[in-house]
Amino acid sequence: MMTVASAAEAERMFRDMLEWRHDFDVEGKVHSWRREMERHRTRRARLCKRFAIEEQICNDKYGIPVRLLRLGVADSAGMIREFGQEAVLVDSLSKLEWTHEQIRNAMFRCRKLFRGQIQILDVGDYGDVPNWTGRMWNNLRLGPDIYKVFDGNYPETVRKVFIIRTSSLVHHGYTLVQRLLPQRTKRKLKLFGPKAAEWVHELRAELPEKQELPEFLRCDSEQAFRAATPRGGVVPEGIAGSDQGRFEDDEDAEDGPEVVARTTSQELAKQQARVSDAVLRFLLAVVFALAAAVLGGQLAKDGIA
Repeated sequence: MMTVASAAEAERMFRDMLEWRHDFDVEGKVHSWRREMERHRTRRARLCKRFAIEEQICNDKYGIPVRLLRLGVADSAGMIREFGQEAVLVDSLSKLEWTHEQIRNAMFRCRKLFRGQIQILDVGDYGDVPNWTGRMWNNLRLGPDIYKVFDGNYPETVRKVFIIRTSSLVHHGYTLVQRLLPQRTKRKLKLFGPKAAEWVHELRAELPEKQELPEFLRCDSEQAFRAATPRGGVVPEGIAGSDQGRFEDDEDAEDGPEVVARTTSQELAKQQARVSDAVLRFLLAVVFALAAAVLGGQLAKDGIA
């Protein structure tokens, strides 16, 4: 039951969200970004697609898109370095705007309240993208500045999160932080180990009958892992150019596969040297607390809904 205090807080949150949308020009920037991605004429548009880590893999049983995020192959630091933080933020906002539109459509179509979509957060280390530890550290270090925008302006984005391909260390870290999370947030999070058999039946229950899943989400073969998409990957330094890839040009060899693959062992060694085993243990505990707050929809606000 909503109290007078929680109603007042909800009104404040709503007004803050409207003010932010106006000040940041969400509609204008998202429209421009979508047009840029559709035209595929700027280098950053092509590279953002090439290094993407998320996609809509199917619709759930209510017709709401199911979103896959392969955090384990992400290079957040490289994306922000090459394209700028605002471009990375607007790209995410574009996806969130579309997601919320689909959720609203489903509510009108089904005449039922849906508290967001199904999301799959894949944190597995498949071995094809180097320096998993360093990249996960960067997700933690750089993520909060962007995630706080989502937290304050896009509540109820998900109703259930499948966090898959986790290690025993991650399970231990999650056990340490879950007592800090509100019950409503914890109910949305489902933590699974490295085997597809652990989650596939529960995930299928959220989907239409006979809905196919990507092979790597339903089995654990090396062939399935090699075919897993989106590919993500380490973003080579300087690949976007001095203009951060903003201007239109013709596709050329500058951002071809041979440049994408260029990551020196010296660069990787520097990144790996920053992260000790102790820091890794701390990282994994905190990164899942952060993921819970972000994907669960406003950790601080759960208590008033």
